[in-house]
Amino acid sequence: MKRSNSTSGLAKALVLAALFGAVGCSQGESRPNVILVVVDTLRADHTSLGTYQRDTTPEISEYFAGGTVFESASTTSSWTLPSMAMTFTGAYRLANEGDLGEDEKTLSVAFQAAGYQTGAVVANPLLGPYKRTNPQTKVRTVVDPGFGQGFDFFDVTPPWKNHQEHNWYARELVNRGTSWVDSKATGDRPFFLWLHFFDPHFPRDPQLADSLPPLSSPARFESFEAAVRPSSRHLFTEDVYRGIEEEIAKYDEEVLGVDAAMGDLFTWLEATGLAENTIVVFTSDHGEGLWTRARLSGEVPKKSNPFPPLYDDHGTQVYSEQVHVPLALSGPGIASGLRVKDSISLIDLAPTLYELCDLPYEPEHSGRSLLQEDRFGSLAEPSEVFSICSRSLSLTLEGRWRLHLPAAFRRDEQGALPELYDLSVDPLELQTVDDPARIAAMSARIETFGESLAGIQSGGAKRTEAERAARRELLDSLGYIDQ
Repeated sequence: MKRSNSTSGLAKALVLAALFGAVGCSQGESRPNVILVVVDTLRADHTSLGTYQRDTTPEISEYFAGGTVFESASTTSSWTLPSMAMTFTGAYRLANEGDLGEDEKTLSVAFQAAGYQTGAVVANPLLGPYKRTNPQTKVRTVVDPGFGQGFDFFDVTPPWKNHQEHNWYARELVNRGTSWVDSKATGDRPFFLWLHFFDPHFPRDPQLADSLPPLSSPARFESFEAAVRPSSRHLFTEDVYRGIEEEIAKYDEEVLGVDAAMGDLFTWLEATGLAENTIVVFTSDHGEGLWTRARLSGEVPKKSNPFPPLYDDHGTQVYSEQVHVPLALSGPGIASGLRVKDSISLIDLAPTLYELCDLPYEPEHSGRSLLQEDRFGSLAEPSEVFSICSRSLSLTLEGRWRLHLPAAFRRDEQGALPELYDLSVDPLELQTVDDPARIAAMSARIETFGESLAGIQSGGAKRTEAERAARRELLDSLGYIDQ
């Protein structure tokens, strides 16, 4: 495996200048293909792209040693619909606005308009149309979040009957996606392919079961125990701890299964001769709790949670385990062997792909291309990274300071307070920092940002009561209780 370089400090601007070599491509050159791989519910710190003690992504790590890895990438929300809506548009929106309107410019719409053949294979049914028949009135309602627009081929898994099911696994996704390219994406036109894996998401049913034994050590036991509130600590037993480690082993086995499927994808790229002119992006929509911290007051735990006092899933928090996601790029024009430490957001991914592929981009959008040198230049304003959910909004400044500002109802009804963390010494956000001046300044910035979002009308239509019931039914089938 190739040894990577690391970048930080005054070298930021130079790295970003070199990151993609010559920006984009000239009108006379053929545009590159793009494969966007999103792994649902994947924490960056459970991949080998980081410093995880398990080698869960050997194929992925080796492939992207020939590209660029962003070590401090954050997603915009901790559940799929708003996160993917912001990633696809390059624009922030409220956490409960995950639907895409017909007038919104998305990655798929932009690539299709530029002459690309566009395909998607999606294993999360939330991202496709859902049909529900009212049991009393027999009236049929269709809820479509709009992610299929701009795609010539949009293949989404059928809705699940209950949250114990799982329809499409990683290797099936790769097979469906590469088969589309082989049979449909032909001729001189480039293609844009979105693969959205679901394996690490609940329910945990790894295809490589029993390949990884549970991790266990006194230090790990103590770290989980320390996260439990004192009032519930007596409930944390050795049996509970073993159950947690067994679930984490299953999660890691599912990540390992994704890696094996990605190995198939890389082999196919080489065998077809597409590797040299294909940009591959590897990322996630959000992370997973995995019992890192105490469950929020008033939150309903999943029935599957072996220890409800600790938070096991996602959607209601924006701490590091929820929003720190992997981000790696490889392909034509992308520097090899770089590891960028600077804090960036997935809001910047769409404009980056537009610039790489010489597609027009509206600068009024929230995201900015990572190819812009002053994005991380020493004379630029400190970068701001926001993450949003219904209960909290966080701001990360300078890649170091992160403030969580609870939603108004949590402050008023639950007495929740702002929480400041220093990521340089506490990347998992376990110990708050007492700095009233910094908290006040960052709180004011978050309030201003939140007010600006409230004034933005996204393209997603307001849902009727029947449509909300249909969406609720689909969420329930996936195991969501308190979304």
